[in-house]
Amino acid sequence: MKEPKLKSLCRKFKKRIVLLAVIVIVGGATWFARFNPLAIFFEMDTFISFFIKDFFPPQFVFQAENIRALFVTVAMAFAASMTAFLIAGFLSFLGSDTTSPSLILARGIRAVASVFRNVPTLVWAFILFMSFGIGETIGFLALLISSLGFLTRAFIETLDAAAPEIREAAVATGATYWKRVFCFILPDIIPGYISWLLYNVELNIRSSSIVGMVGGGGIGLVLFSYIKMYRYGKAAGIIIQIALLVIAFECVTKNIRKRILS
Repeated sequence: MKEPKLKSLCRKFKKRIVLLAVIVIVGGATWFARFNPLAIFFEMDTFISFFIKDFFPPQFVFQAENIRALFVTVAMAFAASMTAFLIAGFLSFLGSDTTSPSLILARGIRAVASVFRNVPTLVWAFILFMSFGIGETIGFLALLISSLGFLTRAFIETLDAAAPEIREAAVATGATYWKRVFCFILPDIIPGYISWLLYNVELNIRSSSIVGMVGGGGIGLVLFSYIKMYRYGKAAGIIIQIALLVIAFECVTKNIRKRILS
């Protein structure tokens, strides 16, 4: 009976240690950053008043320009994802330790992909905006760069996690490098690649709206123009449309990913 009690006491002690560590980290971060996390509760009435008075009721504007901007947002997300999918699919074979002809090349591709992935899409949009100006091309390139980094790293991890038995069986049969890739490895990893692609499309639809607000075109630019003109009712209508669009694509891609992975 003593051992179960001792284990129970150890678990309680560990939980308290974890809780204390979380409190210390949050308190230290608050002190270091010099912000008050409770301020939002003290100013909640101001936020609620602004939100209710200015954003409600939402106004849905179904003008040709707004509809076109919505389709442009979706098109940018799909175009960037598909282009990144093709490039990342090729780079993943050069960046994986199991299929790359050179370890130095593999490390270089991983490093570049990590930089592309870890720099936020919004930052890429700002850099491109300062270089090339406003336009849908800026939104496409920002989404493409971040998608390329994300998919390359995801594909490399998928490729590295492919069943070792398959690779060993391919080598045992005496298959050449390209036969091992196309006949053994590729059929095993394609479902994972497609699943990551669908997830990336879902992410890009969200990101394209934000990128549009900094000059990347699409529905985000329309939303930002309404906010600048203090037309908060129309801005609320755009926000609801974006939310519904994202939810719809999330449901569709989630079902497709389940079927592919099953």
